[in-house]
Amino acid sequence: MASELSFKNLPFVPDSRQVIYVESTYHKKLNRFIRDHYQWLRKTFSRFGYEFCYLPMLSKEVISYNAPYLTEEECNAMIGDIPSLNKYAIDGESIAPSLVFSLDIPVEDAEGNTVLQLVAIETKWYGPTKLTFTRLAKEIKHVARVQFRHYREIEEKKNRKEPPKPKITKVSSDSGIRFRIDEPDDADNESLEVTDSSDSGIRFRIDEPDDADNESSKVTDSSDSGIRFRIDEPDDADNESSKVKDSSDSGVRFSIDEPDDAEQEFDNESSVLIDKYKMLVRALRNKGINTWLLHKIIDKEEPLSRLRITKDYRIFLVDYNNIEIKLSVLPKAVFLLFLHHPEGIRFKELIDYYSELLQIYTALNPIGGRMRQERSIRDITDPCNNSINEKCARIREAFVGQFDDRLAQNYYVTGKRGEPKRITLDKSMIIWE
Repeated sequence: MASELSFKNLPFVPDSRQVIYVESTYHKKLNRFIRDHYQWLRKTFSRFGYEFCYLPMLSKEVISYNAPYLTEEECNAMIGDIPSLNKYAIDGESIAPSLVFSLDIPVEDAEGNTVLQLVAIETKWYGPTKLTFTRLAKEIKHVARVQFRHYREIEEKKNRKEPPKPKITKVSSDSGIRFRIDEPDDADNESLEVTDSSDSGIRFRIDEPDDADNESSKVTDSSDSGIRFRIDEPDDADNESSKVKDSSDSGVRFSIDEPDDAEQEFDNESSVLIDKYKMLVRALRNKGINTWLLHKIIDKEEPLSRLRITKDYRIFLVDYNNIEIKLSVLPKAVFLLFLHHPEGIRFKELIDYYSELLQIYTALNPIGGRMRQERSIRDITDPCNNSINEKCARIREAFVGQFDDRLAQNYYVTGKRGEPKRITLDKSMIIWE
């Protein structure tokens, strides 16, 4: 059964995609079921577009991902210090086991308290089952849709205004009478101006609203032979791959300049691959309830871990509970090459490292065919080939998959455009067996 619950001084901004388990009295069977089926619950709610949040388990995930340097005992101690959400609820002493969630539109009560939607979990007559939670997920999706429409209608009624009527002004001229239509003053909407031309007809100029962040589309009037269109993409130093330019001679020309340099594609390729991977670790990111958890666990000065490379080229983070970083052969070869060169390597100079990289790759993969090995290394060291960017993105992905980027960035290849790329971890932190 759905209802609403008010929270006072809630220490985080709820994410509308997160469904949070709450209770005022510990329910043994229900908590055991959630712990035993936690991953199944996450997957089931994900199918309906939600993230199931069980605070004790989520806390452990968030802490482990963002503070990999903590031992299990330290992690458990922090979890014990995190208060239950019912402490912030008005009348929180009487909350039956329930799931709470917010809407895509913020809702507050008359006193300004945060209002969350609540769906109770029936526990009186039977124990929890997978069917119970599947039905709950469906109910939450239905309630969210209905309640969102309800509160949106309320919001629209509040903001609804009678639009002011335009003024019509009679303007005299040498050749007759003209009329000027003045739209109501609106700083946010000056999209239409109609002006009378005194030469050979009427011209229209349509200017989109001035917006420093969005100047992607402009339509301008030419005074010579018709109307020309110019479409300028937003200025972006990191993404100049597509520009459409207006020619002033005989019409409209489009020119698309694609980057053909691995140097230019370094940041783009890494961001595309890592964005895909972020979807898999969305629950561990800094949003919603996770923000609150992170504020409680992250130290001001966080230690980096020593990196250990074994004789058989396995990679371990000694001080992060000995986490192993797993890479396929080619990305691992690139990783080891950059570890050997803390001064950094320019992508356009990778060809100078062909022999060294081939030697590393052969050591990692001694049974591979020689011609195939050489072709793979040629692709990586070719500054006009995107292979090096793909390998660097895979290295970054491997570390960010284990712990947060603010720590992981010390272990993967980074660097500004035009400058040598390097792994910034100090060589004193690297152990070669």
